[in-house]
Amino acid sequence: MAKKKAKAPLPVLPRGVSMIDTHCHLDMLSTGEDIDRIITRAAGSGVGTIVTVGINIESSYKAISIAEQYD
Repeated sequence: MAKKKAKAPLPVLPRGVSMIDTHCHLDMLSTGEDIDRIITRAAGSGVGTIVTVGINIESSYKAISIAEQYD
């Protein structure tokens, strides 16, 4: 049986500093994964902006739909 990988701790940036994730595929998450939890975790680690992209028309529409749900 494969050993489950331990999650690496995310860096915490100094107050007033934020990162931009310029290439993310939130559209590719499986239905069991919680986008809200992922975005909240990223924000808590200093990610101020996430740019989600698609790889074809269908996934691009899904990325747009996700982006419309969040500031």
